[in-house]
Amino acid sequence: MDMSIFSQLRWNFVYQRPQHLIGRMTKEYRTFYFEEPEDIENYRSNENTPTNYYHYISEEGVNVIVPLVKAGDMDNAPLLEKIVKQVHEDFSIEQDIFC
Repeated sequence: MDMSIFSQLRWNFVYQRPQHLIGRMTKEYRTFYFEEPEDIENYRSNENTPTNYYHYISEEGVNVIVPLVKAGDMDNAPLLEKIVKQVHEDFSIEQDIFC
């Protein structure tokens, strides 16, 4: 089973209790941490980076997902939902817990 966590904080902004607890969850669950979206213009697309999100793995083993959208689409819920579904498809997430 996997875990998807949605947060308004950047994973690397300040390491606090939430990151500590989520980092521990990686021992039991494949964990995905969805940050607030960022302007796609701040990222350069390459062969390994999908055009609608940026992915990296934290030192704790958390899959950090940064949705990439145009500046005017930061609050576009249907677009953000589409990105979440794309992540689920790309990582073969079938069952997960949402937090």
